[in-house]
Amino acid sequence: MLETRSAKTPTATVASEEGAARPPSPKPQLLDHLPGSVFTSPGLIAGIVAVEFLYGLVLFAVMSTMKRDRPPVVYGPVAYEEMPVYIPKVSPAARGIDSTGGDRKPDVRPRPKSDEKRARKKDDGSTEAAKAEADKTPAGPPKDPATPTPPKKKKRASKKAKPANKTEVAVATTSPGKSEPAPPPEPPKDLPTIPPLGSLIDPLHDCQVNRDDGGLTIVIPGTLHVFDPTQDVKNAPRAVAEVAGDFVASVRIPEGIRPGTTFLKKEKPPFNAFTFQGAGLLVWQDKDNYIRFERSAMYGGGERVQQIRVETCRNGKVGVSKQPPVSLRTDGPVTLRLERKGDQFEFTYSSDGRTWLPVRKSAINLSPRVEVGISASNISTKTFKARFEEFDLERASGGGG
Repeated sequence: MLETRSAKTPTATVASEEGAARPPSPKPQLLDHLPGSVFTSPGLIAGIVAVEFLYGLVLFAVMSTMKRDRPPVVYGPVAYEEMPVYIPKVSPAARGIDSTGGDRKPDVRPRPKSDEKRARKKDDGSTEAAKAEADKTPAGPPKDPATPTPPKKKKRASKKAKPANKTEVAVATTSPGKSEPAPPPEPPKDLPTIPPLGSLIDPLHDCQVNRDDGGLTIVIPGTLHVFDPTQDVKNAPRAVAEVAGDFVASVRIPEGIRPGTTFLKKEKPPFNAFTFQGAGLLVWQDKDNYIRFERSAMYGGGERVQQIRVETCRNGKVGVSKQPPVSLRTDGPVTLRLERKGDQFEFTYSSDGRTWLPVRKSAINLSPRVEVGISASNISTKTFKARFEEFDLERASGGGG
C-alpha cells in the first residue's frame, strides 16, 4: 500500500506521451454530503402512516354500520342463511300517490246507495205520506235567532240489560276460548212431601224429594247437611207441620243406614274425621231450640256403629244425654215414636211395631207451639237416600194445628 502511494504523480500538470497537458481528477465526495431524496423524508413517511390510520378507522365504522343494518341470521337444521325481507306490493293509489307522481288524498266519501234501495224507497208510500202530513201540520212560532237552542239530551242505554232467559246469561259470561259449563238450574221452590207435612225446607237447594204410595224419600248429595249450632251449621233438609200442645209422632225407617268410609276432608273439624247419616223425627222451635230423634249410622276410628240417637238443643247449646244412644244390631225396619206431655218428652222405638223399647224420657222446656215432622242429616261423600214410611202425627184433643 505504501509503495502505491509513493508511485503517484504530483498534483502539478503532467505531460502525456503526446506532450499535451490534462487537468487533475476531482476528489470523491462522501455520501453524507449527497442531497436527500423526497421519498425518504421523515415527514412523508409520518403522513402516509397517519392517512392509513384514518382510512382504517373510516373503514371500520362503515363495516360496523352495515353489519348492524343486516337482518338477523336464522340458523336452520343443516346450514344457516339470512332471512329474506318481504316487502308487500302496494299500488300507488292505495298509498295516496297519484299516477302522475303527486300526492293524492284517499277518497273517504260515502258510496251512493244502490238503485234497488232507491227503488224501494220510492215504492214505499210511507215517506211521501209523512211529507204530506208534515206539510199539513201548522208551523210553530218563529224562533228568535238570538236565543240559542238547548242541545237535546241523548238517552243512554241501560247498562244492566236483563236477558230473556238464564241460558243467555251463561253464554254472555263465557269468555272466548274458555268453555265453562252453564250453572245448573235451580230446583223448584215448592217440593211437596206427605200430609200433613208441608213442603221440603232445603237451605242449600240441592236435595230432591221422591214420593210414592209407600212413603217419601229425601235424596241428599254427598256434602255437609246437618244441624250443629256449635259449628254454626244448620242446613239439614226437613218437612214439618205446626202443632200446639201435646202430641204423638211416629215414623218408620225401613232399612239400615250405611254412610261409607270416605270423610269430607275439605270441611273443618270435626266434620272431616268421621262419616255420619241419620233420619227420623224432628221437633223444631227455632234454629237454636230443637230435638232430633233419629236412626243413624256412623264410621270413625275404624269402627262402624248403628244407633238410635236423641239430640236436644237449648239456646244454641247441644244437650248431653245421660243415657247413651241405643246400639242396633239389625238392618231391618225400625219405627221411632216421640210423645210430648207438657214439658215431658218420651222417646221409644220398635223393630216389630208391637214391642216398644225406651231410649230416653226427660223434661225439655220448649214453647207450647212448635213444628213437628221429619229430617235427615249427611256428613259423608256418599249420597244419602233417606226413606220415610208410615208417618203419623196425633194431636192432643183441643190442640190447635
